Amino acid sequence: MALRSADYTKWGLELSIKKDYNEASKKFQMAIHLDITYSPAYNSWGTMLIDQGKYKEAISKFAKAVKYNSNFSLAYNNWGNALYMQGCYEEAAGKYQEAIDINEQYELAHYNLGNCLYCQQKYDEAIEAYKTATELNSGNSDAFNNWGNALYSQGKFEEAREIYDKSLKANPSHNEAIINLGNSHFVQQKYEEAITWYEKSPKGSPNHSIAYHKLGLEKHKKGKLEEAIEKYAKSNYLNPYNSNLYFDWGNALRHKDEDFEAIEKYEKAIEIDPHNSNLYYNLGLLYFYKKQFQRAAETFVTVVTLNPRDSEAYNNLGNALDALGKREEAIYQFEKAVQENPKYSQAYFNWGNVLKDQGQYNLAYEKYEAAIQLNPAYSEAYNNWGNALFNESSYDDAIQKYQKAIEINSKYKDAFNNWGNLLLEREKYEDAIEKYQFVISEDSKNCSVYNNIGNAYFNLKKYVESLSNYTEAIKINPNYCEAYFNLGNLLTIQGKKEEALQKYEKAININPEFEQAYYKKGELLREMKRFSEAVPDFLKAIDKNPNNTELYYKCGLALSEEEKYEEATKMHIKGLRIEELKTRSGESNFEICDSGGKFIANKNMEAVFTKVKQQFEEIMTTRNDTECSTAT
Repeated sequence: MALRSADYTKWGLELSIKKDYNEASKKFQMAIHLDITYSPAYNSWGTMLIDQGKYKEAISKFAKAVKYNSNFSLAYNNWGNALYMQGCYEEAAGKYQEAIDINEQYELAHYNLGNCLYCQQKYDEAIEAYKTATELNSGNSDAFNNWGNALYSQGKFEEAREIYDKSLKANPSHNEAIINLGNSHFVQQKYEEAITWYEKSPKGSPNHSIAYHKLGLEKHKKGKLEEAIEKYAKSNYLNPYNSNLYFDWGNALRHKDEDFEAIEKYEKAIEIDPHNSNLYYNLGLLYFYKKQFQRAAETFVTVVTLNPRDSEAYNNLGNALDALGKREEAIYQFEKAVQENPKYSQAYFNWGNVLKDQGQYNLAYEKYEAAIQLNPAYSEAYNNWGNALFNESSYDDAIQKYQKAIEINSKYKDAFNNWGNLLLEREKYEDAIEKYQFVISEDSKNCSVYNNIGNAYFNLKKYVESLSNYTEAIKINPNYCEAYFNLGNLLTIQGKKEEALQKYEKAININPEFEQAYYKKGELLREMKRFSEAVPDFLKAIDKNPNNTELYYKCGLALSEEEKYEEATKMHIKGLRIEELKTRSGESNFEICDSGGKFIANKNMEAVFTKVKQQFEEIMTTRNDTECSTAT
């Protein structure tokens, strides 16, 4: 039996499905050879050419198909597909419409028309086409999904979700509808709902990782750091190559005081994006806050190398160098900061601080004034300007600056505290207490202020109140050595000598470099006639501060009271030599020394000591013991 055109066309379709395009073409040619007007052969051949991406050739076949059968709606639909694939949406829409004009019940043509209109952003018309397609076939989940997309594109997210739900009713495993439901929540920043949908998708969505990231940021802003970190970890599992995620993850860890882990995340972010100066900048800040100043400085150098116009990086590089004691280099960086940003008040402020620490007060005042001109509400600049004036003993001017700082910020604790310190130094103890009490009202855990209130009361001889404040300071900070020292002084005044010794010892245990504590402990032991115990404390004090002649004098007294006159005399001579060098009066020339200053033995060492002691006492009579250690 001879094969007909329909048989060759069917055969060609089977071969095209197997992608045997050459043989399929031959079969379609045979079909047309048998019947040049056989439109299904042209249509099938055109469909195969679309699969091959040969759209223009396909169009020529569809044109032949409708030439021989003007009511061939399928060919018009496929012709529209070939045009659609080339982005010719308006022409494609015309072909789909021709197919519909022939067959109003042609569901696929309505669906394809909707897609064309959607691509032209004609969303209302697209919705009508999708709606007709779904009325013709309520199981067309793709039409429902794309209808939802049209609503989504109009910002009608609630309506879009209703249509996506219909798509899933038609096909519960429709992955795009699942993801789009997630996206409709995502775009409204409803990240938890979005994640619920993304997790139902077997293929996942790029927004899945982003939703966890965004949700983490939300939790972070609310201070829910544990939850934020958990969300960041899940986002990272879905996409381990997001440098911004590592950055935000690092921020959360830093705010949780897990600095080592935070640094690890920042470094990972930099590994992914090594040319992002912002990542280095924040890593540098973390190193600075951790007092890793050298690493901070190196990191900020990288920032300004990547971005030479970054004034904030120059400023922070200056801060790191200042912390390393490299003040001239720090000043250079602050100068660079204001060159890049002449209105950068903080750089002027920091510049002023370095100059203040160098004792260049007039230059410091210029920088503080520049900072204030740029930012008239810069209370910190007024406060530090006041501190510089305080250091120069310009007390009235300093008070004016503290007052200005407080006028700007009525709750500025540092300004009240510094004002209190100034009043304490000027022996205006009641006024100092008033300033300190304000600080306590704002910060009840400020141990240094309790210590200074204790000092003020001590000088007012109000020992009960003094004891109460020293005790409170120690309660807040059990390792506060200055408070133990001052408590020792108070107990000494009260005659509680054993207890006082314990407090001095406690201060020394906390801070083995505390010269004053060794000195006061030695003095008390000498007063208690425990001379052999006093001498080691004086020697330790001398070791901590070998230029303090008073220590040599007191140590010599303790040695003499043990009748160790030769050692005592040597100790006093050392002190006198240091005192003479201080006053630049030339070499020592005491009667008991030879021309080289070498000690000459004398049988009557007690008499020699007495003579040296008298010489020393002439110097020491103008000295006053320091009774309190003030925290600033």
